[in-house]
Amino acid sequence: GNNLLKAFLMCLIGFYKNEAYYEPVAATSVNNKAVIYIANGNYPLAQVVCEEEMDSKNPRKHYFLAQIHKGKGGEQNDIINSLVECWKLDESFVEVADADAIFVDNKGNKHEFDRALKKFDEWKAKQAKK
Repeated sequence: GNNLLKAFLMCLIGFYKNEAYYEPVAATSVNNKAVIYIANGNYPLAQVVCEEEMDSKNPRKHYFLAQIHKGKGGEQNDIINSLVECWKLDESFVEVADADAIFVDNKGNKHEFDRALKKFDEWKAKQAKK
């Protein structure tokens, strides 16, 4: 009831590192669990949630994995491949990733995003020829 609403509101205004607020929110869905762990920088736990609890047909799984790989300083190819897999399932996530600060470096460059978009466009072109 009201406690859960308060927990969501407190997380939304920035108190997502407080266990009293993030645990109830994380318990509401697998997506919220992944988001809370990513927001808190707990990339290993977020990765376990994505890989073990999320369906591979869920574009959010691949989007979250891209964020996790980027956040923990992972391989560029892991970031790129996760974005492409996400976009293959739901192209609307291209706009989401384009606006996501995690994919922008301190000089304003979006190297992984740009490379992923090129790879995705190549995949779409191949699909159109089928």
